[in-house]
Parts: sequence; C-alpha cells; structure tokens
Amino acid sequence: MRRAASSVLVIWLVLSVTFFLIRAAPGGPSALLEDEHVAPGDQRDVIASLGLDHGWATQYVHWLTAALRGRMGTSFTYGKPVERVLASHLPASLLLGSSALLFGFGLGILLALSIAPYAASVLDRVTGFVSLVVYSLPHFWLGMMAILLLSYAFPLLPAGHMHSAASPGSADGINALASTLDRLRHLALPTVVLGAPLAAAVFRLLRSSMIEALSSDYIRTARSKGIPRQRVLTIHACYSALPSVIQLLGLSLPVFLSGLLVTEVVFSWPGLGRLTHTAMLSRDYPLALGATTFTSVLVVLGSLVADVLHASIDPRLRTPFDAE
Repeated sequence: MRRAASSVLVIWLVLSVTFFLIRAAPGGPSALLEDEHVAPGDQRDVIASLGLDHGWATQYVHWLTAALRGRMGTSFTYGKPVERVLASHLPASLLLGSSALLFGFGLGILLALSIAPYAASVLDRVTGFVSLVVYSLPHFWLGMMAILLLSYAFPLLPAGHMHSAASPGSADGINALASTLDRLRHLALPTVVLGAPLAAAVFRLLRSSMIEALSSDYIRTARSKGIPRQRVLTIHACYSALPSVIQLLGLSLPVFLSGLLVTEVVFSWPGLGRLTHTAMLSRDYPLALGATTFTSVLVVLGSLVADVLHASIDPRLRTPFDAE
C-alpha cells in the first residue's frame, strides 16, 4: 500500500514535469497554425479556443482539474478526445509489444537453458559476447541496420508499416489468411529489433543465476537422487533463477517502452509510440500528456506487479507476518 501511494506521487511528478517541459521547448502550436491565408484575428481565436491564451500556471490548474476528473482534453491535431485517439492506436502497440516480450523472454530463457550447463566453454563465451553486443546496440541503429539488410540488400521482409497497401478494406482486397500472413511479415522485423536486446538481457541474467544455482547443494542432491539432468535444469535451477527474471521485467519496462517508441518510429508502426512522437513534434499538448499518462501508469503498475510476483515466489522477501 505504501508503494501504491508513492506511485501516485511519482505519476503526478512525471506528468507535471512533462507539462512544463513540452511548453518550454522551442516552437509551439501557435507556430504550426500560422498560415498566410488565415487572418491574424482568426488565428488568435483558434489559440484561445485551445486554451493557450492563458499563462502556464493557469493552464496547469485547468489541466490538473480536468485530469482529476478523468478527462485528458481534446487533441489539437485530431480534434477528438485524447482517450479516443489513444484507444485507436493502442491495439497496434499491444500487438508489437506483446510479440516482442514473448520473443525476448522466450529466446532468452531458451538460450540460458541451453548454454548454462556449458559454462566457461567456447560456446558460452561466444554467446556471452554476442549477447553483450546486442544488448548494447540502440534500437534505432539496430532497426535501420535490419531494414538495410533484410528489406533492401535481401528483400525478405517489409521495411515498415503494419500491412501492405492491398489490405482488407482496400480496393484490391485479400482474404483473411493472406491478410494474417501479411500482418505477420510486417510484424516480424520490428518484433526482432525490439525483442533482441531484451532476449540478451534475460539470457545474461538467467545464465548467471542458473550457473550459481547449479553449484548449489540442493542441485547436487537432486542429481544424486537420479533426477534427469533436463528436469534439474528446467524445474530446480530455472525456478531458483525465476525471481531475478521477474525483477528484470519490472526494471526493464521503462527501457522497453522507450524502445517501443523508437521502433515504431523507425518502422512507421501506427502505435502509441509513433503517436507520442508525432504529438511531441506538433506540440499537441493534450495528446502528449495523455500518452505520457498511459505509459507512466503502465510502468508503475508493471513495477508493482513484478514486486508482488517476486515476493510470492521468493519467501525470503516476505515479512515475518506473511511467512506465518
């Protein structure tokens, strides 16, 4: 409960800092509204209708009052409530994010299970070096190199967007199976780019935890009882290392979301990341704050859930009252 209360304070601080920083950035919506065909009086009326004719303090009070009532305002760019704009872009981000999480954790756990028994071998050192390189690469560079290699040098996968021009609902149209395959082809490259650094982090952490667990007394006892080696790895050693992986999920969520934003921009993926980038560039204050609110709440909830799961798996983290 204390963590939940402090999380509310963290979200408020993040949104307040974002509120003033985006307004302090050079330019603004008024500059984007400038048009030689629009009379100065009409432009002033538009600025007033957006609530930008007041000082920052007044705007902040108005925004905070509306936010406490559950209203995020109206997007300057789309002319719709921010909630509707976010909801329309959320499915694309959920699809890409969930695919990258499954790919990252699945590949990382599989590699750790395969490499941990061969610690200090040539294969272990090569895999460790490659994983460190992949983990160190920024998402934007990794994405551009993937496009250059797999979309241009060897045109195997699409370079961007969520589907081809001949998608369901277009003039040409394609059947449901072809539509699904086309969506998967467009999803493959951004999923690998977003999930590869996560897989490297999971592999390195789980490998270290499993190597430490494999040298423990209870592992040697299990092996002396005749339990198969694969069962010892997957049930005993992997389970003991699972709390570290859960903590990694909570700690890496902010980095993962920032990588999601960059990946969506690089691949022109129509999700919340690209929407946030567009909102920041166009100084769409309500939309930028709405997207920041969503990601902040997601990060805080992810951290809380990771802590609860960690404590439920590792009894050493429970209080004496809980243990009783």
